[in-house]
Amino acid sequence: MIRQKYKTLVTIKFWVALFFGFIISIVLIQPLAISLFMYDNAGGLLSWWNTFRIAFQQIVEMGDSEQILKNFLFGLMGVSITIMYYIGLYMSKESDDILKKAS
Repeated sequence: MIRQKYKTLVTIKFWVALFFGFIISIVLIQPLAISLFMYDNAGGLLSWWNTFRIAFQQIVEMGDSEQILKNFLFGLMGVSITIMYYIGLYMSKESDDILKKAS
């Protein structure tokens, strides 16, 4: 019974969404967070766009194991956001089905 309920979550679209969540969080969210942190620490002396470019270069280079770990953890954050979104869609669909049956 439980397998049938959550079978809709395990589809190719779901795995593609997880992959894109992983990539987007590494490419967009991580440099954004790091650049805002760097900009705040500099006291506004640097332009934000330059700090964003520096942060993006650090992420792409992956020079050490610490950066690889950071990329992986930010990727997991993107995956968890994607899973929460899909669970919200599934719960919304379930509640709509229950309301239709009650009417």
